[in-house]
Amino acid sequence: MKKYITGLTHKAYRVRNMEESLKFYSDCLGLEKMFELKDENGRDWLYYLHIAGRQYMELFYDGTAEAGIDMGEHICFEVDDIQAVVDRIRACGYKTILNNQMNPVHGKDNNYEVFVRDPDGNLIELMQFGEDALQFREYPEPAVIE
Repeated sequence: MKKYITGLTHKAYRVRNMEESLKFYSDCLGLEKMFELKDENGRDWLYYLHIAGRQYMELFYDGTAEAGIDMGEHICFEVDDIQAVVDRIRACGYKTILNNQMNPVHGKDNNYEVFVRDPDGNLIELMQFGEDALQFREYPEPAVIE
């Protein structure tokens, strides 16, 4: 059987107090602050921290929901060919759920992504890094990206 997942890209958590969470994960545990994303209305949405290599953490402000999905609790796997994975999910009888689309979405971080739920309802993100992925840029100071 073909292996579609090539790595673990990030784990996302919903946080109540971003300042305290950044203090814990960055100041105490040493994860590098990378960038913060704003939502389409310019509100604080999520903060990206670098763990190692191509591994990250996403910290969501107040469990912000998008398209009726609580994005604050999910795991994300890296894939090389997101369309092949979408086709495989479809062939297995599952549906991707972000925006009710069966096609990958180009995310704010310049990557292609789809979301699916496993049989127990756990939210799984599948991501193919884009050529201009925000995760691969150099940040002398944490950046705010709207």
